[in-house]
Amino acid sequence: MPIIHSVKRPFRIRNLIAFSLISLVWSYMVIRSWSHEAWNDKDTEDIIVLFFQTLLLLMYYGSLILTLYRGFKKPTELYMNPDEITVNGRTIQANEVKVVMKMGYFRPVIGIKPIGKKVVPLKLCFKFSENEDQGISDIQSWAETNRIKIVNQDFMTWL
Repeated sequence: MPIIHSVKRPFRIRNLIAFSLISLVWSYMVIRSWSHEAWNDKDTEDIIVLFFQTLLLLMYYGSLILTLYRGFKKPTELYMNPDEITVNGRTIQANEVKVVMKMGYFRPVIGIKPIGKKVVPLKLCFKFSENEDQGISDIQSWAETNRIKIVNQDFMTWL
């Protein structure tokens, strides 16, 4: 009988702040370059640099929007079976898990790091949306049952 919990992706406040600040700085640079009065004196190289600055700005805005979208997605289900765990549509066997990582104290984020990976995959990163204490104790007991180490430390995921 699987244990089921409601989970959602973390909001990633640090990423939002970083992307917002970088986007503001790049916006200022691009707007200033576009509004410069001496367009007649611009070389082709200056226009190419301005074009790539604009592309970079659009990438930062895209990352910001993607982070916001992921943060506001509806909660999904976490299924813990005795020898596997399914979260965000991805099933991973207990023997494929290197470590379970817990980041933060209030509303902690859980990351499941597979063997051979340097960062936690985005689909294996979550926080409990309700009944958080029970969810954390359930995942700790699942990890202890399967002899998987649990560590309290910051971890990295892709965007």
